[in-house]
Amino acid sequence: MSPRPSVIDQADRDAAIKERARNVLIDAGAGTGKTSTLVERLIALVAPHEDHVAPMRMERIAAVTFTRRAAGELRLRLRERLLVELGKPKVSRPRANRLRNALSHLDVAHVGTIHAFADRLLRLHPVQAALSPSYTIAEDDDALVRETFELLMTSAESGTLASELAGSSASDRAKEAEGTVLDAIRAGLRPESHESEFMTRYGLDAVVGSFVRQRDVTPRDPPLRSFDRAAFERASTEFRALAARVNGSSTGARWVTNLRELLGRLMPISDPVVLYAELYPALHSLKTPTFGEVFENDQDAWHVWKLLTTGANKKVTRPSPLRDELLAPLARWLATRLVRLFPVVVALYEKVKAKHQAVDSVDLLIKLRDLLARNLDVRGRYQVLFDHVFVDEFQDTDPLQAEIILYLCEKTPIATTAADVELADGKLTLVGDPKQSIYRFRRADIAMYQSVRSKVASRPHRAVQLSANFRSTPPLIDWFNERFEALLGAPPKPGEAAFSPETGGVAYQKLQYGRRDGQSVSIHVVSFEPNTETPSAADYRALEAEVLARYLRWLIASGFEVLDPVSRERRAVTYADVAILALETTNLKILFPELDAVGVPHAARGGKLFLQDPLHRQFLLGLRAISDREDGVAQAALFRPPFFALEVADLVSNTPAAAGAKEIVTELRAKRLGRPAGETARDLLERTAFGRSIALGPNGLQRLERVRELCFIVDEMAARDALDYDGVTARLRGWATDPVELDAPHPLGADAVQILTVHQAKGLEFPVVVLWDGRAGLGARADHGPWHVTRDGNAWQLTIDRLSWEEPAGAALKETEKRYCDAERKRLVYVAATRARDLVVVPKAGAPGDKHVAGMLLAGGHGPLSLELQPYRSGKLPTWARTIAAPAARSLAPQDVDNNASADRWAAALASSAKPRCRPVGVASATHLVHTGESDPAGQPSYRPSRFGTVFGDTVHRALGEALRRELSPVEAVHRAAARTGLVEHVDEAVRDVERGLRCLEDHGLTLEGTDALRLEYPIVGQALTGNMLVGYIDLLVSTKDGLRLIDFKTDRSDAATPLREGFPSYVKQVETYVALLHEAGVSGEREVKAGLLFTDEGSLRWL
Repeated sequence: MSPRPSVIDQADRDAAIKERARNVLIDAGAGTGKTSTLVERLIALVAPHEDHVAPMRMERIAAVTFTRRAAGELRLRLRERLLVELGKPKVSRPRANRLRNALSHLDVAHVGTIHAFADRLLRLHPVQAALSPSYTIAEDDDALVRETFELLMTSAESGTLASELAGSSASDRAKEAEGTVLDAIRAGLRPESHESEFMTRYGLDAVVGSFVRQRDVTPRDPPLRSFDRAAFERASTEFRALAARVNGSSTGARWVTNLRELLGRLMPISDPVVLYAELYPALHSLKTPTFGEVFENDQDAWHVWKLLTTGANKKVTRPSPLRDELLAPLARWLATRLVRLFPVVVALYEKVKAKHQAVDSVDLLIKLRDLLARNLDVRGRYQVLFDHVFVDEFQDTDPLQAEIILYLCEKTPIATTAADVELADGKLTLVGDPKQSIYRFRRADIAMYQSVRSKVASRPHRAVQLSANFRSTPPLIDWFNERFEALLGAPPKPGEAAFSPETGGVAYQKLQYGRRDGQSVSIHVVSFEPNTETPSAADYRALEAEVLARYLRWLIASGFEVLDPVSRERRAVTYADVAILALETTNLKILFPELDAVGVPHAARGGKLFLQDPLHRQFLLGLRAISDREDGVAQAALFRPPFFALEVADLVSNTPAAAGAKEIVTELRAKRLGRPAGETARDLLERTAFGRSIALGPNGLQRLERVRELCFIVDEMAARDALDYDGVTARLRGWATDPVELDAPHPLGADAVQILTVHQAKGLEFPVVVLWDGRAGLGARADHGPWHVTRDGNAWQLTIDRLSWEEPAGAALKETEKRYCDAERKRLVYVAATRARDLVVVPKAGAPGDKHVAGMLLAGGHGPLSLELQPYRSGKLPTWARTIAAPAARSLAPQDVDNNASADRWAAALASSAKPRCRPVGVASATHLVHTGESDPAGQPSYRPSRFGTVFGDTVHRALGEALRRELSPVEAVHRAAARTGLVEHVDEAVRDVERGLRCLEDHGLTLEGTDALRLEYPIVGQALTGNMLVGYIDLLVSTKDGLRLIDFKTDRSDAATPLREGFPSYVKQVETYVALLHEAGVSGEREVKAGLLFTDEGSLRWL
């Protein structure tokens, strides 16, 4: 019956395939053929071998998966299996008829993703689901969410939120919501999230997005609380009493004293917004201090600091850190108000969707779940449509999807909640592997998997454990069993659950041999060590990229054999057999140039890697430049290599080369609206040097194919969204600035290493798997998202930049989420390693500990299954790495062409393309380096210090701005600025500097009262002769009746006896550059610009 050879668990497989009377649970380890078993079971239901057994009809079976790729593969394998069965010589006539009937109905069967399944069901009863019969599905909800956020912000700022919410259930909360949004901004919360390479600082836009995407669970509406002033005063009084005993002069002691003084000034203030805006940055301005260095062994100040930040010192232990108690009344007040925005956000999102006549993917599930839950008549109609429901990869389900499956498989439509559903017998087959549950960031819930599994198991059922692995060699199976039992936990004893609701962990289940071939060595350990005394993680990763690139060249030349997945014959390994798998994409970009350097062809997929490639971003800018002549950045990207071998001087002088380039661009611009958008994109690639230079460069074929994929995306977007060339490139212009997640095309040809995230590799297999990042930790990253709410809505956690609160206290949602994410991280390693068929390559970075992935995988030695290569050290190549031949140079030049001249031109063009263009450089940095001749290898110039250091100078600059902008006293302005900069020394000197500076400006009539307009920190930008982009901020720009006055604040020690150009040449040049940029930008017009330096140490304004 089974197409596979008999294996140790064959009896269980056959029992699962034949079962008809009971529901079936199939727990399938990695590589055990779960999809094959599912296909065999489905075929047995629609065309049983026994002619007397009644078949089910294909159109009355639902087979649900969670990705389109899996759905397509399942439908293909069903068709193949039906045809194979029909082609067998001794098929009975009744069974042949059943097979043909199933084959004829396969295309209309309910085989697809959960969202496609929900869409089909909703279109049967759209009115009952409160949907337009002609609704359209928004594939990507990002634009809808963004529009919702902007609508919330603009309507709150303009006071028009009530009109936007008119007629909705949230209309009575409009006034409150306006106040909440404005107060959140005043309190210093970030409106928009900021994503850096290693973390995301969430803003209010993330709150809106989370509310929208998790709107299936409405949090319990928190009451509109007033600020608990009494609690704040108790904590403030306690701290000030403790700090009163601190009188030291160390940086830490002065910080404690300044905080005490700030709290004293804040006590009369009743507005919690002002209190939060002032207190939060002050409490977090001293970063990771040390007892000896920052507090200079001051015990009194150190004890206060420890009580403030940890709640305990050697003498006293508090219930919680005093800092938390100071912020708690304010944070609770602000967080609960933000959570009360939930119905407002959802109502605005519904309005935005109605405007576009669209529903999103969450809508499909919510609408179907709600229809099934509330309309028993419709639920009954849906239930009789299906005789059996299969769910593949059930460990990836989310709670909404699980509820839908339970309702459809109910015995009788009577349950009021999904938890109360009594399942029908023989109607449900769940296939999954909880050890491969790795999609928590997509709402997959391993606890929900266990809950549904328990519900199925509460009635008569067939439970099957598939353990024979047909993917990996026996030596790999032995290694998996040893290492992952240690990592995930030993298999449970009879009667014990494999899942732990406390930790979110899933115990390991041993795999058995399904293959009998393979080489004895199945693990390669690649060791390396930087030549530095205390190497950092970055040092290790940089060296790892170099080592792995050379290792791959060595592996291909070594003759290592793998089993061909198609021919089933052994052969030498090729690059196409290799996959480099990464737990995250953060550090992957350092690997690509090393692969290029040794000639290893590769194609990367995953996260934002595709659009983060500088070449791809330049191509997107070039596309936009054809459409928008006013986009200076796009124009600069177009008129430079590799599009055209031009310099700025060529464009200015309009050389023949520049004229030819402009002619091509003019022609493309003229034709863009009269033909398909993708045709113009392909013309840009082929008529300029862009395509040719890529093809001749490192990894040329793969890179060229990826740029061609961008041309295809242009065509696809234009057709899907009915956009012309200008509309498409306007959207793509945003991708150049803020790359989105986009899959790259599959590798071109048969010989390229694939680089993927583990999530993308799920469901795939490779002869050789290389685990990237020998310094990767076993713990999950701290970023767990801005919003968590329990399924009953009774507890929630809000965590954004500058605000974190949990309600009710003690729910420990953040801690639970951390434990579950840590457990999922370990499962991610399991998924990565078990993609391998013949070889796993583990990088060994120094001596990794048990908190590192590599350390855990290599614990206890490697044994006879492993080969550890000779260690690779910086600057000293091991023998295996020295045997690698240099990659052969590629040439596409025909023999009758002057190859030397062509090569020279290409070399010049490529060298030119490597030069930075429009790289932002600060005006102050550029002018300082010009006049001092200093340079920093890391690209960070040394600046002239102020009298007391850069923090002092920054504080005085900020305080002058605060005093001018808000008309504050010098003392108040300095204290506000110091709370943000962390200044704890020379505060009195800063106050005197501000007093002198303000007095000098007043004497010259350069204050709010004496001028037409006054601008602080005025941004200015322009192009330098080197091609860099000069950026800077003018400290003070004043418009008077006599013209513009440009003032730069300086806290250096002045020297009135020395001319400015001799004493401060770089400052003079900096200010003159500002003047030139103002003229170039047209800001000054015909007015005179007079510039000067304000020296705050003596209160003098010296004009240039």
